[in-house]
Amino acid sequence: MKTKNSKKYTDSELYLLIQQKDKRGFDQLYNQYSCMLYGLALQSVRSREYAEEITTLTFENAWKSIQSYNHEKMKLHMWMVCLLITSTKDYLSKKSLSYTFNTDNFPNFSFDIIQEKAC
Repeated sequence: MKTKNSKKYTDSELYLLIQQKDKRGFDQLYNQYSCMLYGLALQSVRSREYAEEITTLTFENAWKSIQSYNHEKMKLHMWMVCLLITSTKDYLSKKSLSYTFNTDNFPNFSFDIIQEKAC
């Protein structure tokens, strides 16, 4: 939970903390981006259950793959959105759900779930 006295870290500081597996970095990353990512997930899949699980998966993926973040190429929040999209695709595939990824209203995007895949 965000507190009034919590320090706001720069993208570079967050990157270094998470790369060093410092929980403060992860906590701050979550504080800064969880609402945004959950909102995007909810808007894109239109399911609270899926959005919660996708958001959690996105943060797990950020923790595991922080070394792939390049601050010279992309802002941290955009990297997190890219991770969210990848996490959503992985999540829906693991749930055996067919979907289309819709970017007709870019920068808005959505995952239109078609049906459960045949096993």
